[in-house]
Order: sequence, then structure tokens, then C-alpha cells
Amino acid sequence: MLSINLSKIVPMNHVILHKLLSRTKKTAKSAATLVLILSSFILQAQNIDANRKTMNKIIMDAEHYHHATAVADSFDLAINDAVAMLASQIMTNVRSEASSVIKEHNLNGEITSSSYFSNVVKTFTDVRLTDYHVLMVGKPTKKTKTYTAFVYISSDRVAEIIEELKQAEIEAAIEREKQLKNDISFYYDEGLRAINDVRIGDALKYFYWGYLIASDTKMELERNGKKQPADAVFSLLLDQTLSNITIICEGQKDEKINEYQTLYVKQLGFYYKTDDNSYKRITCLDFKYHNGNTYVEGPRVRDGVSVAELNYDLDHTNLHCIYNYDSSETPLQLQEMVKDKKNKTFTVADKYIKFDTTQKEEIASIVEPPTVNSCITETPSPNSDTTRVDRLRSIMFDIEEAIRNKRYESVADHFTTDGYDCFNKLIRYGNASIIGEPHYEFVSFGHLVICRSITMQFRFRNNKKFVENVVFRFDEADKIESLAFALTDVAQHDIMDNEDWKMDSKLTLLSFMEDYQTAYALGRIDYLERIFSENALIISGYKVLKKVSSDGIKLRGYTHYDTLSKSQYMAKLRRHFKTKEYINLNFTETDFTQAWSTEDFFGIRVRQEYFSNNYGDVGYLFLLVDLREEDPVIHIRAWQDDKLPIDQLFSLKDVY
Repeated sequence: MLSINLSKIVPMNHVILHKLLSRTKKTAKSAATLVLILSSFILQAQNIDANRKTMNKIIMDAEHYHHATAVADSFDLAINDAVAMLASQIMTNVRSEASSVIKEHNLNGEITSSSYFSNVVKTFTDVRLTDYHVLMVGKPTKKTKTYTAFVYISSDRVAEIIEELKQAEIEAAIEREKQLKNDISFYYDEGLRAINDVRIGDALKYFYWGYLIASDTKMELERNGKKQPADAVFSLLLDQTLSNITIICEGQKDEKINEYQTLYVKQLGFYYKTDDNSYKRITCLDFKYHNGNTYVEGPRVRDGVSVAELNYDLDHTNLHCIYNYDSSETPLQLQEMVKDKKNKTFTVADKYIKFDTTQKEEIASIVEPPTVNSCITETPSPNSDTTRVDRLRSIMFDIEEAIRNKRYESVADHFTTDGYDCFNKLIRYGNASIIGEPHYEFVSFGHLVICRSITMQFRFRNNKKFVENVVFRFDEADKIESLAFALTDVAQHDIMDNEDWKMDSKLTLLSFMEDYQTAYALGRIDYLERIFSENALIISGYKVLKKVSSDGIKLRGYTHYDTLSKSQYMAKLRRHFKTKEYINLNFTETDFTQAWSTEDFFGIRVRQEYFSNNYGDVGYLFLLVDLREEDPVIHIRAWQDDKLPIDQLFSLKDVY
């Protein structure tokens, strides 16, 4: 605390004044100016003395005032420090009341569980203390070069502010409760929807996120006609879902890496046991397995197929079905909410896998057969021309052998120029290899014959792998003119099972969706430029993850949107295709709507999983597509965050 003796300072100034006047013999005007300067200094000293008296009175009246004092090199800094100290002091007093419970409110949002107002005053400095008062009670001298600030505020005003904050916290708690209910309901509904589509990986995500946010709450869900604790419901669903996963070995082969090392590749089949005790191939699932040395991530399951690559010729391994994803896979709005919660372990996620292919025959009799391809082959097919079918199948055998032996040039004659270019891009896309023994089915579509399909694995750096089914399309001369990654079985069902659409419309829509997702993987900017309307409305978005900068400043996660012209969007894609090692799109939760006024005019909504080597997200993509011409035309392409329920997304009903 700076201390000043005014009784000594004032007489000293008179002596100095007398000496200066006699020594310099200044004019009366100069003397008057100097007197004014020194009088101002004397006045400031007297003000500080008055301020100190006021300060002492306020300190003595502790019942009616809160106060704090701070010293700094400038008066502004001293004020800031004093205000911070005042805030800390008030916060301490408020925290002593923080055990008080806000009474349950049943108005509209209704708080159904007790809520403490520890959040009422996290930091009192967040509130603008416009009603505090400041006194300067110390300033620099020859010995000290600091200022002293005294800050105070009335207890009545503090009580008003705290009451305002309490009320704001009650309202915020009601809103949080509403949002929590909505989130729990959303993850429950979406999880059940995913189970129905055999998207087991998605179901596990939804159920686990629902479990995390429901834990430590008294939230309830209605299930089987009864209200039950939400965390218990999600826990049970997780346990049941994981328990119903069956994994078997469906094939094996050895790959010679070099003269010293062999890779033992096991083709795995992933099945889900439904309520009627039938088995369906799992559309998607993430897993880890022990390769003989350590646990590694396997390629995401695609329509019931994936692989495990072992360092040793083992007769079994341990496999873990992933349900608790890291922060990069967790929605931004949940990351803060769940980061400190303890994760429950579900032991049924761990599977013991025997590499005995006899299980394949045992389960085959009870597996629900895929109906998509059989549905497609009900259309006019080349089967009546058995000679041609045999010829096309022979071509596919040649291509299969060429891929396995990496002798791609040997089958160049089976492709058109564009087809072979597409084939080369696909083979270069992640060191492609074939999984298992393909089963070929052929269907006529216009001037084409479509062959479905070869299951392939694509491997990238950092051990990132994808499994895709590849479709081949033959022209009239039996040359392959194009290739594409097939939609998932579920997505194909969503198209082919619609009884109101013509078969040609179904196949056109199916081929378009396959070409669209493949174009991003293979960087086919020429195709994308061709199918986007010159005046297309393009809404692009990406998620900015929560980060912490080097100076400790936290950046909150958010979703960024841009409205782009076609040329801007194509320029953006060119940069991505040039700089990214890979882009992989996966469409699930497909929803197709045909315009009531125009046939072959479709609104397409899909849940899009986007993966690249340096970024990934999940969101909902809407496409407004005109399929009336030879080439499809996209008029609207809009990406949205994955938070909204699917029936609330931008769709054909929004287009006039």
C-alpha cells in the first residue's frame, strides 16, 4: 500500500516556489502559471486524502459494501486488478450458497431433476459491473512508481445481480433439460432406425452417445409401453446389439510379402441376428483385431464383408467391435458434455473368432439372402442369350485374375478408352485387392449390361483401409465403358423396392448415385462438371473441431457453411483432388422423393460419411436431380450438419 505524508509535501512546495521566484526573477505571469501547476498538485494530494477517508468509511461499513484494493504501474491496470479481486471475493460468497437447490419448476420446459446453481456465477467478471465505483488512493512518488485503486459496490446491487443470474440460470437449465430430452430421443430413434437398416456401426454410435448423455440424469425413455431410465435403456440396447453380432471366417489365402514373410488374410463375414432369429449381413461396423502382435483397425465392414490380415498362421484371433469412438468421431455438441464421464465397458464387444470355414456352411442356411440383386435381375436381362452371358463372365474372370496378379495391361482390350482410364484410376486408388470369390450377376439396362460385382479392399498410408463392391458396365460391343463403387445393400433396397417407379427410373437413379460417390473417390472432375447445372445452388459445409491454440485460447467447435457457384465449387474440388491422398464417400439412410409433377425429377437425401486422409465428417446431403436427359443434371446440392432428425432436413418439399 502506497503511503503519502501530505503535511511534509505541502510546505516543501512553498519553499521551492520561493527559491525559484527569487532565483529566476520570472514575470508575474510565469509565477502565476507555476502557482496553478503546484496548486493542482496540492489539490490532487488533498483528493487522495479525501478518497482515503471515504475508503476507510466503506471498509468499516462491511455490511453494505463489497470492496477490493490493488496496486499497479498504471491506474487502469490497478482498476482492472481490483475489479478482478472484487469479483473473486463476491464469487466466493456466492459459492457458499451454491449448495442451495433451485426448486423444481414445472412450467413448460419443466426441470425434472434437482439443479444446483454452481453455474450461476462461474466468473463474476463475465458480468459487466457497471455499478461499481473507483477511488484513487495512491499515486507515484520518488520512491514508488505505482498507483493504488480502491473499488467498491453496494451489497444491494450485488444481490440484484446475483438474483438476475439465478433467474437466467433457471431459464438456461430449463432449455438444457429440453435439449437433453431431444438429444436422448433423437439418439434412441436414430439407433433403432440404424438397427432396422442393419447399420450396426451407426446404431452402436447412437446408443453409446445416448448412454453417455443420459448417465447421471433422471431422464426416462418409453420402451415396450413402460417408462424406464434412459441410461438403462441405452445400456441394454448396447448389450443386446453387441450380443447379436456374429462373425465367422468365410475364406483364407496367403499373400507372400517377401521371401521371409507371409501375410495370412482371413475373409470375415459379419452377421446380425434379428428378432425373428434370422441373420442379415451387417451394412457397416468398425472393429479392431489382434494380428498376432498387437491390435490393429480392420477395414470398415461393408455389406457383411471385411478382412483380417495376420502376421502368423493362427487358428483364431480376438476381435473388438468398436462402440466408443474417440473425440474426432463424437458430435461437437457432445464433446464437452461427455469428456469427463466414465466410460462403461461392454464385454460383449469382444469376440473370439475361429478361422474354421465350416461355420460358413452352418450359418448359410439361416442367413436372410440378399434380395437387391435378385430384385434387379427380374428386369429384362441377358440371361436369354446364354452365349453372351458366358462371354461376359469369362471377361470378368480375366479381369479378376489380372487384379490378383497385378497384370492390369493384360485386360486392356476388354475396356473402352474411357473405361480403361477409369479402371486404372480405381486400381491406383489404394492398392486395390480382391476379397473372396466374386459371385457375378448381370442385368440389362438400356444399351448396357451391368455386372455386379467384385468385392475389393483399398489400402492407404497409415494403414487406412476401405472395402467396396465394384460394379462393371458393358456396352453393346461387350467392352467395359465404366466402373463404379456400388451403393450399400440397404441403399439399393431403398431404390429398388419402390413399387411406384419405373424400372428404368430405378436403375438410372441407382447408377447415378454410384457414379456420384465414385467420382469423388477417383477425382473425376470431368464427370462432376458435366452433371452440375451451370446455375446450380451449392451449399457446402464442414465442421471446425474444437482445438486449443498454443497460447491456451480455446476455440469452440462449429459448422461452417458456404454458398458457392458451380465454378467456385469445382475449383474447391480440384484443390481437394490434388492435395488429398484419398476421398471416400459412404451413403446411408437414403431417402428418395419423386416430384409429383415431373417424372424422373428426384429429391435425394442421404446420410453421407466423408473420409479423407486429413479430414472426416458425417452429415446429410440433399441433391435435386433431373434424370430426364441422357446425363443427369444436379440443380441443388446442399450439405447439412447431422444433428437434425431426417424428416426435418432440407428436401424436395422445400423446392418450388
